Amino acid sequence: MTDDALPSLTEFVNTHPTEEDCWQYLREHRWGKDGFTCPDCGEDEPWGLIQTRHVFECYACRKQTSVTAGTILQDTKLDLQTWFLAIYHVIKTKKGITEPELARTLGVHAETAHNIRQKIYRILRRAQQRSLDGVGEADETYVGGKRPDDSSGRGTSKQCVVALVDNKDEEAGNLHLQCVPGAGGENLAPTVRVRVQEGSMLVDGQRGRLQRACGLRARGSPARSRGGRADARCAAVESHGVQQPQTRAV
Repeated sequence: MTDDALPSLTEFVNTHPTEEDCWQYLREHRWGKDGFTCPDCGEDEPWGLIQTRHVFECYACRKQTSVTAGTILQDTKLDLQTWFLAIYHVIKTKKGITEPELARTLGVHAETAHNIRQKIYRILRRAQQRSLDGVGEADETYVGGKRPDDSSGRGTSKQCVVALVDNKDEEAGNLHLQCVPGAGGENLAPTVRVRVQEGSMLVDGQRGRLQRACGLRARGSPARSRGGRADARCAAVESHGVQQPQTRAV
């Protein structure tokens, strides 16, 4: 999720107003609204929920687990609402939120804010390493200051950025932004080869040149990527910019 895709703080808080709402949100995204799959044995039934502790018990292997097991929230002493707000502020702030700012916002000690921030960034970095698969879109844009003559685009001092988006059930999935030396298949192809799994289908904004350079299958007409999700992400990048040499996946 990009910072532009996030709701306002008021909307976010109203969506997760209680600890129970946060817990239910995690459960639905992990196992479905009324489901559960044991992380130990893989069985999805039978099972029971110990309501007083919000712990699931698998009747097949008798192991107990929580909705936060195996996540950065496992064994946390903080409430889920605090974690939700922390994740929101880290992602929402364009240039990142400092630890003192996070501590003041959450009302926690500096060391706690440090640990929270580090855990969130660790997850974001891990997401950055994830390959895009299935059907993806690619496009490039230029960001940064203009030359004195107010020129723009190729041939200027702007930084070229490639945007890769994978489509999950016709919805935008993971986004990867990468600063590259310049436009053209020869500059974009190395990033695409690393970030897009072999056998995936790619819609690109270069009328198929990038597809051929990377040895990826085309999906329909390459020209249809104009106005697509990668193109929309590029428009957002042009408005907000990126910090070189960082890459970002969400």
